[in-house]
Amino acid sequence: MALTIDINANTKAAQAQVKDLGKSLDGVSDSLDDLAADAVKSGNKTEKALDGLGDAAKASGRDIEKTGDKLEATFRDLIKDAKKAEAAVDDIGDTGAKGFGKLGDKGAEVSGELRQNLGETFSSFRGDLEDLPQIAQDTLGGLAGSGALGGIGGLAATAAGAAGLGLIIAAMEQIDARAEELRERANTMAQAFIDAGTTVLSATSIAAATSDVFTDGDQRKKAQEYADALGIDLATAVRAYVGDVNAMRVVDAQAAKAKEENLRIAEAQKESLKALTPEQQKALETNQKAIAAQRELRGVVAEANNSFENQQKVFKGLINDASEATKEVDDLGNAVYTLPDGTQILIDAKTGQATTDISKFKGDLDGIPEVITSRVKVQVDTSAWDNWRPSLKYGAVATTRTGNQIWD
Repeated sequence: MALTIDINANTKAAQAQVKDLGKSLDGVSDSLDDLAADAVKSGNKTEKALDGLGDAAKASGRDIEKTGDKLEATFRDLIKDAKKAEAAVDDIGDTGAKGFGKLGDKGAEVSGELRQNLGETFSSFRGDLEDLPQIAQDTLGGLAGSGALGGIGGLAATAAGAAGLGLIIAAMEQIDARAEELRERANTMAQAFIDAGTTVLSATSIAAATSDVFTDGDQRKKAQEYADALGIDLATAVRAYVGDVNAMRVVDAQAAKAKEENLRIAEAQKESLKALTPEQQKALETNQKAIAAQRELRGVVAEANNSFENQQKVFKGLINDASEATKEVDDLGNAVYTLPDGTQILIDAKTGQATTDISKFKGDLDGIPEVITSRVKVQVDTSAWDNWRPSLKYGAVATTRTGNQIWD
């Protein structure tokens, strides 16, 4: 993707653009992803970027007469040099094609030297147009002799776009640092979910997690920023910060209100065909901060949930793969599986989620089920008993004088 950066000689417009860049990191992030991908591609991608920078310099030239301050004169000189450079650029390439888009073989050389020098030079760029000649010399001077960028005028025009690129590089560094911070928060939240065996934390877990935030200066400061952006109290913001479901519902409601108000403002502006009033502009900015805060909090929770679900698959896979496992069930239906190596995993009866925290089990864990009810079914051959008959016996009975009878 080719990224075009407009630099206006109108200082007020330039200042507004710089401020807008700071306020719109979310909008810039998608372009940054494409920019990072373009950076590793061949020189022909660099050609397109440089072509866009040339266009930006031309656009700036059209605005020169609008300003009367010191910067106007400086920038006018740069544009004059850039226009002179166009004739030299025309001769580049085998066909003498016009513009920066036909740099051809010089593309790879440009790309390599840019990558080498950008990091050193842009870090010192103050954002003033007076810095452009120095940036042109420091960053692109090594290419001047080859004529690849059309002499000093071409270097200056390229540096105008490179200055804007420096701001984006700084923004990229901030985004990377911010992303790493959010990943760490998501990992901490995921561990709390895994330990609890659920993404709905108990009051005890929430209290412990929020205590850590309140006693950590950096985390408390960030939670306060969320509270200010969303228009909620600090306690609710901290609860949302650690993944409390109920607090996140409050956050979602605030973001929904902000989106609704933005839509109303947009519809009203569309019908009136007038520019936004200062009040409307302020409302949009305030609402956008609330929406961005909610999106960030939701992103952390979503990443933590994903890690939790992956860990659930691990727990249940261990149970399924065990050659032998003892299962014990309490009166509530909670089941504890004891694996051959002694690891115990509890499956919650209500949620079906697994955890190594077996404190919720309400039975005795001795490896022996407490109650065994067995029903045994056997088959007996009764034919011998059924067919048995006592045999007849013959004998004599003698009666004594006393009347007793004796069997012989």
